[in-house]
Amino acid sequence: MTDTPAPRHIPDRLDKPLSSAIFSWEALLIVIAVIIFAVNSLASPYFLD
Repeated sequence: MTDTPAPRHIPDRLDKPLSSAIFSWEALLIVIAVIIFAVNSLASPYFLD
């Protein structure tokens, strides 16, 4: 019997890329930015003019 460990398999991609992209912190920042732009455009008539 040998003491050689079994080779490990490291996947190149995650199993569910869409769900990991939706729940990432980058997606959270985009959602917060969109909310800020929407609120500011309603609050000020000169925002994004």
